[in-house]
Amino acid sequence: MTFTKVILSLIFVCCTTFLAAADIAVVTLASGDKYKEAVRLGLENKKEYCTQHDYDFIWSEKSQDSSRPIAWSKILLVLKAMENSDYEWIFWSDADSLVMNLAIPLEDIIDDKYDFIIALGGPQINSGQFLIRNCEWSRQFLRNVYARQECINHIWWEQQAMLLELELSADVKMHTKIIPQRFLNSFAEEITWISPKSHYKPGDFIVHFAGVHELDTLSELFDKYSARVLNDSKAITLDYYLDVNGYNLSPLHSQNNEGYMTASQKKQFENTLKLYPHITSVAEIGLNGGHSADTFFQNCSNLTRFVSFDINHHGYTQPAADFFKRKYKDAFTFVIGDSLVAVPEFAARMPNEKFDLIYVDGNHNYDYCLKDIINCSALAHPETLLWVDDYNGGSIQQAVLKAQEMGVIQIESIHPSEDSCGGGRCWIEARYQQLPTNTSGVVLSEENRSLSCSR
Repeated sequence: MTFTKVILSLIFVCCTTFLAAADIAVVTLASGDKYKEAVRLGLENKKEYCTQHDYDFIWSEKSQDSSRPIAWSKILLVLKAMENSDYEWIFWSDADSLVMNLAIPLEDIIDDKYDFIIALGGPQINSGQFLIRNCEWSRQFLRNVYARQECINHIWWEQQAMLLELELSADVKMHTKIIPQRFLNSFAEEITWISPKSHYKPGDFIVHFAGVHELDTLSELFDKYSARVLNDSKAITLDYYLDVNGYNLSPLHSQNNEGYMTASQKKQFENTLKLYPHITSVAEIGLNGGHSADTFFQNCSNLTRFVSFDINHHGYTQPAADFFKRKYKDAFTFVIGDSLVAVPEFAARMPNEKFDLIYVDGNHNYDYCLKDIINCSALAHPETLLWVDDYNGGSIQQAVLKAQEMGVIQIESIHPSEDSCGGGRCWIEARYQQLPTNTSGVVLSEENRSLSCSR
């Protein structure tokens, strides 16, 4: 090690505060007595967050390179933290930011398919907060960022260098996940130069006072927002998650949500599910915006397995799937594809997997619905419940009645509902019977196949 490297290492150790020991480190920089006092609540808040989640907290008080603006020091500090092989991930968090929901763990944001995770800050990324894996690719990426001397005095400093790396390198794009701003880096509502869509809302993880240079104002913002800090994992609901992703869907009647259910129908689901506390597994055709799945998860206390089949056509469906995967981990499986192909393939691949409840709310075409009902029999055991939504729709009702005529199912109950805002809805509960020996009468035309509903 060179003499210069030894000196830099000593400076780093002597001017840095460490807390605890873990495989994730949270790193920040606050230098100068006046600035440290202005962001004091933020530093205390980060320490509290790290203590709660058993992360290391690394706070440096000195610039790491006096020849550059201090913002560049974050690159050197993260590289230095990476010298500790115990750390699998490093989370950089600017000192002018505040953890607003202490209950959100970084593990919920980490995606092991990527090495660099950063949020938008308006139309482009913002380097105020980012996660980076401790690996050789990440170290080289940060070295390349630091080597961009043309960005040293750019108004965005190291952020501009990151932008250039993303724009010019296909490899960097492949290793980088850019997430919606409010997942990681909401801006305070007082920051008026950015779209209100970027502003903090209750439940958001972090608020960033980006661009606030007046220290008295910065201190006042910390005082104001510190009083709003939550420690509530329940704040992350499906609708909150969809909203962060830019989809303001209503679980009830909405022109933007094909899968809406009326308030009465939702209540019917909740009351009916109370009759079946034994339900541990559900298969669903048609995730859509996720509100039916959310109802099952919330009302089946013993649910340990949920498989949803969806063609994933709507932009909001993947975020809904991400929410369930994030919240329920291995209990949720999302199978993307045409249900007429995906369900038989799943049944062939997992012949012993059967479900306590099967919910069909996919393509509303007659042929599709009938075939979905028939195909799902391969996922049923003798006591499986079958629910089919939208029975009041002519094609769905015809398909259900045809399945009963063929001896595939037996309808046990019909559940109509009426709401002033949502109109009339109806769903049925049935049980599977012995499968017919000949289903050749079920023909799916190419035209109907092309009508594949997005759910």
